[in-house]
Amino acid sequence: METAGENEGWPPSNYPIFLALVMLAATAVTLAMGDEKRAEELAISLDFIIHNQPEDSSYDEILKELAFHRMIEKGVSDSDHGRTISNEEMGRRVRKWSN
Repeated sequence: METAGENEGWPPSNYPIFLALVMLAATAVTLAMGDEKRAEELAISLDFIIHNQPEDSSYDEILKELAFHRMIEKGVSDSDHGRTISNEEMGRRVRKWSN
């Protein structure tokens, strides 16, 4: 939930500029890493995520949503590559953290 004044100074006319900058930065980093196909997929994904946000979303809300989708994507990739642990092991780790 946004607080009073959180979007102050951010008229809707700046919204497309912000979206373009986020997409450009993410795509540029991916291209710099040498993965042209992934850069294109990323741009499409970012466009979809960002444009499905409410028009009155704050910068922070949009960035949190992008971070959330990135965490999900990373988790799926980890699972696809066998980088997982069992429920039992997770239980042991949680109990260890609790002590």
